[in-house]
Amino acid sequence: MSSWELWVLTNSSLPTGGFARSHGLETLVEEGRVKTAEDLRWLLPRIVEEAASTEGVALWHVLRAPPTKEAAAAVRATRRLATLPWPEEVRQANRAQGGRLLRVARSWGWPVPGVKGEIWSAPAFGLLAVTRRWDPETTVAAYLFTIAQEVVGAWCRLIRGDPNAAWGELLAVKAIAQKAAGEANRPLSELASTSWWLEGVRARHATQMMRLFRT
Repeated sequence: MSSWELWVLTNSSLPTGGFARSHGLETLVEEGRVKTAEDLRWLLPRIVEEAASTEGVALWHVLRAPPTKEAAAAVRATRRLATLPWPEEVRQANRAQGGRLLRVARSWGWPVPGVKGEIWSAPAFGLLAVTRRWDPETTVAAYLFTIAQEVVGAWCRLIRGDPNAAWGELLAVKAIAQKAAGEANRPLSELASTSWWLEGVRARHATQMMRLFRT
């Protein structure tokens, strides 16, 4: 596999909309529950582990699909994610980011298979990983790490605290993302939210009128 390609695809500056996602952090900052880098250290593992139980499982479903069946697996994974009680903001963000991932890859000349139906972010990432023959577990860990990266980027813009401390917390998430990636290798039928607390944060985010970030 080309680690360079994976690094580019997981860069938060890639024009796929990841820079605009906070995964509920904006609500926690507004409520005064996340103020410091230490608070961020507490939050990041919880967001990564929750993402592994939902988007990580969906991503694995695409990566395990038989050759030529990956696109159909991506559609199934998207439909399963759509059954989760996520607010419309989360759905819109996933829908938009998935479409942009595929468009960016096609603009690079990658042989992305045609898809009938919408594809959300994690299944789209899986499709690209299959076309590039990336290692499955590394792919899932990188995707989860990207989610943590989005949260840290949002924290730096919201808190305006010490960015060095914040990005240092991101480095500490590496081992958590790797462990969570392995545990996410489960059947699609087991995809489920494991943190109702985070679901509540996302729901509160969606009820606010003025937002900088999608949750």
